[in-house]
Amino acid sequence: MGRIWALKCGSQKGLKSSAISSIIVFDASTQTTRVANESSKRRVYRVEDRHLQTDMKYSSIVKRALHSNLGVHEVFAGRKIYQMEPDTVITFQYYFPENQAMTERHTQVVFKLMEIELSMMYDDLYTKANVIQARSGLILRCVSLTSSIVAFVLFLLMSNNKKRHYRSQPRSDDVVVTYILFIGAFCLEAFATILAIISPRALVSMEPDQDRHGGCSILARVPWSIFAKIQPETKPWWSNSIGQYNFLNSCVADDRSRIAQMMVKVGAKEIWTSIRHIRHAKVTTEMKNLIHQRINREHLEPLRMPSQLYDVVQRPFEEALLLMHIFTDLLLFKASQQVNMGGIMQEMHLLIDSCKGISDYMLFLLVMHPALLPVGGNVHDLLVRATKSFRDRSRGSKEFFLNELPTQSTAFQNAYNLTGEAFSLVEDMVKCEEDLREALRMLADTWVGLLIYAAGKSRPEEHARRLSMGGELLTFIWLLMAHRQLGDLYYEVDLVERGKGREIYTTGAVCYTNVNVLFEHIPRRARRHPWMESATPKTVLPSSSSE
Repeated sequence: MGRIWALKCGSQKGLKSSAISSIIVFDASTQTTRVANESSKRRVYRVEDRHLQTDMKYSSIVKRALHSNLGVHEVFAGRKIYQMEPDTVITFQYYFPENQAMTERHTQVVFKLMEIELSMMYDDLYTKANVIQARSGLILRCVSLTSSIVAFVLFLLMSNNKKRHYRSQPRSDDVVVTYILFIGAFCLEAFATILAIISPRALVSMEPDQDRHGGCSILARVPWSIFAKIQPETKPWWSNSIGQYNFLNSCVADDRSRIAQMMVKVGAKEIWTSIRHIRHAKVTTEMKNLIHQRINREHLEPLRMPSQLYDVVQRPFEEALLLMHIFTDLLLFKASQQVNMGGIMQEMHLLIDSCKGISDYMLFLLVMHPALLPVGGNVHDLLVRATKSFRDRSRGSKEFFLNELPTQSTAFQNAYNLTGEAFSLVEDMVKCEEDLREALRMLADTWVGLLIYAAGKSRPEEHARRLSMGGELLTFIWLLMAHRQLGDLYYEVDLVERGKGREIYTTGAVCYTNVNVLFEHIPRRARRHPWMESATPKTVLPSSSSE
């Protein structure tokens, strides 16, 4: 019964109907947090708001995640920012102040905070936590434990007076099995109770009340010490990995083997693709820094890029992803061929790894999870045409194809009428160290912009579905943008400027959302390095940083 109830509460409809109950919310007028829609007699949890906003201790991060939990529920339920209650919006945004000092520690805190928020959201969607940790769930647990104790006592009484209660003598092995079952039941109840005590919600409920002069502080320290050992700050709350799919490598691979053909015939092509071509890589600190630096700005300033690349990002999103993915492979391949680039490649390996990792990740989403991206229904046809075009010109070699690509203006013409102008930039980008450095910075910012656009246009139900598979980096970006009022939740993002913002209707008024444009082009001019103007120090990860 508890499981059925939990599934109902975790559904999309259940989230919308129950998001405003049994969740801790922030009251700005009294500087406290309380449980929404609960009796006013219930204990009020006081929060030193400024302390939590700036404190970077692990315990404070967990508390902040609890206080913003209602807003996370609302976002996953599909509500826009302007459709939420004012108190909910304040709580949801309060711990993400704009224009904070950008340090590596600050980025770690922000991502750890979202890890905890998404972990709690997973518990509410896919486990019985939403039921067990509520008042009604506590009553059910007490009834269950009481029933087990009563049954055990009755069994003991009947065992001590066997002749009176049994017509025939019970077998000794049956008695042993019954004792084992009772012991197992009590152990499970004890384990569940311990988990409930050290859960984040319980830790916040035991916060010392100022009116009691810290009477619960000792009670709160013991569960917290256990929690910190079981789930230390250095241990991620999610898989902390991203899928990697390289289009050109998959084209080179021979999928005409008997096993591949058999998998296709039985309808297991996706399984074969995931086994043969998909790998996973850790999300690096450099990727998080690049993403956080771009989103943390007060306004998303457009990235200036050469007209040739600007023409690429204006295309349908699935085509833009594939073209930028091939462009990234081409740039890194040409740079590795330069004899005098050995030192600079080592120096900027962090930027190179970030560009390569995000590029392969976006192709992984395009191939395996297109529902997460704002793409049309012709993704499969696009990949088939591009694969055929590659195999017609590659002679079975990725290196041969990349060597010839800049000089073949119609290399992908059969696929989507690419003129090849973007690929012609690569030769200039790798001529000297400074050119390559600025080109890599521009490329890293471009991929972050594409990630932000994809996250801003994604749907909450798809993110909820991916939580059961360990989570996606795109979900973190989507949630961080929601905290910043970015994306389709309020302030829209678009790749290029296309027109006015979207109309939104609020109580008694109609207004327009602002559209944050991610890219703008540098006019064509007789410059040798048109991408040099694109690099902005605020969004560039220093090449000397380390993990």
